[in-house]
Amino acid sequence: MTKIITSLLFILGLTLMSLAQEATKSQIDSTAKPDTISSENDKVFTPIEEEPQFPGGETERIKFLVENIKYPPKALRKGIHGTVIVKFIVEKSGKITDISIVKGIGGGCDEEVIRVVELMPNWKPGKQRGKAVRAQFTMPVKFSIPKK
Repeated sequence: MTKIITSLLFILGLTLMSLAQEATKSQIDSTAKPDTISSENDKVFTPIEEEPQFPGGETERIKFLVENIKYPPKALRKGIHGTVIVKFIVEKSGKITDISIVKGIGGGCDEEVIRVVELMPNWKPGKQRGKAVRAQFTMPVKFSIPKK
């Protein structure tokens, strides 16, 4: 059963990569100015020249998600499926902070996504004008019930 779920999560991971790229592109407006939090040092860039990147790139990010996400038993029992959208800040150091769910599906899936994002290693930070900056990253994670 675990191998089936892992295989299905891998397939979903490939879909996830495509969805993530589409979500990122749809959020970027080339004329938009970066969002700010409080001061010049705290700026969080949402449209950004160079996006933050998981170590090893998209393929490694998908692999990490597939290997670490476990379908919550409660969600399986209740037939809960869908896409959880999570956002977080990749700090100048690459550390992930401010994790929050933009769109949840319940059944423990939202908490599972947060748990796995918290496990992620430091990312390569985003850059603006060649300099590392704080950047917001939004990521969809799809949960699909395996067919028996």
